Parts: sequence; C-alpha cells; structure tokens
Amino acid sequence: MTKKINKQTWFKIEAIHRANYFMTVTVFRNYGKIISRLGGGDCFYYVMWIIEKGTAYLCYPRENFNKGVQYIFNKTINDPAWAESINKQVVKDADKYYKFSKKLENKNFVKYSNKLLVKTFQDLINIQDDSHTSGQITTWLVDADYQLFTNYLLELLTKRIDRSKKKINLAETFSLLTTPEKQSLVEQEALESLMIAFLLSQDKKAKKIFLENSSEEVIKKLNILNKALKRKIKTHYKKYFWLHYTYEGPILELDYFIQIWQGLIRENKIERLILEAKNRTKK
Repeated sequence: MTKKINKQTWFKIEAIHRANYFMTVTVFRNYGKIISRLGGGDCFYYVMWIIEKGTAYLCYPRENFNKGVQYIFNKTINDPAWAESINKQVVKDADKYYKFSKKLENKNFVKYSNKLLVKTFQDLINIQDDSHTSGQITTWLVDADYQLFTNYLLELLTKRIDRSKKKINLAETFSLLTTPEKQSLVEQEALESLMIAFLLSQDKKAKKIFLENSSEEVIKKLNILNKALKRKIKTHYKKYFWLHYTYEGPILELDYFIQIWQGLIRENKIERLILEAKNRTKK
C-alpha cells in the first residue's frame, strides 16, 4: 500500500543493542499492515532504523506516532474486549513461532536444496512478522513514550483509593495488580535451577566436586556424577541456553550454570530460596 506522508519531524524512541536482520526486517516489511489488520489504526506505516555499530535506533515520524499511540490508547480504554483479543492473539502468534522454530532445531540444513532453504526462511520470517508485530500493540504502543495507559491506570486507582477512605499504598497496590499471574521463563529457569542446586548439595560426591573445583574442572568431571544428576544438568542447559540471547547472542555456556550452582551450594540457603520462589507467585 502506498500512502502519502507530509513532511514531518522524525524522532528516535528506542535503542536496541545487538540487533540483527531478523528483528529489523519484520518492522520494515509488514509492521503497519499487521497493526492495521488487527485494528490498531493506520499510523504506523512509516518507520526507520538507524544502525550504528550493531545498535539499531528505532525512529518514527512524530506526528504519525502521536496519533497512533493515542488511537490505540483510546480504543483500549473504550473497548477492553478488543485489547484482550489482541493479547490472546499475541499468545497464539508467539506459540506458533516457538513451535515452528523448535521443528527447525535439529534439521540438517546441509541437505536442503536452495529452494527449500528459501521457503523455510520465508516461512520463518512470515511467522515472526505476526509474532513481533501483534505483540507491539498492547505490550508497548499503548504506553509508548507518554505512558498514557500507565498514567490512566494510576489515576483510576488513585480515585478508587480516595473513595475507599482507607490508608492504601498506591505504588504497592499498583505493583501487585500489574504482577503477571504466571511465572515468566526467567522465573521458571531460576526455580528449576534452584532445584538442581538442591539435588547437587544433597549428593556428597557432587557437592565435593562443585565446591573444590573451578567451573571448568567441574565440567570435565560431570561424567563421574550419577547418571540422573548428569542428565538433569544437561537437560537444563539445553532447555535454557538461549535465555539471554535477545537478537544476536551469544548463547549461555554450560560454565554459566555451573558457576551459579557453585555459588548457591556455597551460600547454603537453597531450601529457603526454593520456598521463597514457590511462594512468590502465590503471594
């Protein structure tokens, strides 16, 4: 779609470090189209990346951007069901992207023809287009730059508190009400990591190896641990080595997890930390 844009002032809103082609291309290709298709308005067809030394600066025309975030904010307030439908779409798109990526994890691309490589790449990019863009509407644009949605919620909560005539801490209440009901992947990894550290601390041989050796030496001696512990360590690493990858890596090495477990065993507070982690979400 070709649209006419009047002369506008552009501005940089975000600096994304270690950005790569996969991330920038989705914004270039279908960003405005997908937002419009999902009901987010027609103000986000123009976007620009300025890339300097691996950092991508995201830029928008100021007038278009202001109109766009105001439109999304108003629609969210006046039609909460629409915003909730977008949130469900985000989960659906992210799940689709994750499942497709997992299927590619162990593929031998050396055996792929050029035609099949191109098709696989195009399929991946198309799925990322949907996942990346749908996630922008209610997780960022509704609050971007001016915190319209946050300020609206704070004002609404302040009025409710004032009417209640009770001594209620605004900041604490707002924090509790906006806390996710489900654990994030980072929280899941932390709890599972604590559980492994606990098992290691309860095994005399494992505990001795982890306390008396450098992380590099521990890795060399993993084969002399009992098979169940060794399997849990390798499974955890394979499950979470990508966790801090963002857009361009690097991945986490096994050494990273080994050092964390060594520190936890030395601190000798694992059981308390496990209890706190399990109770955090419930609380």
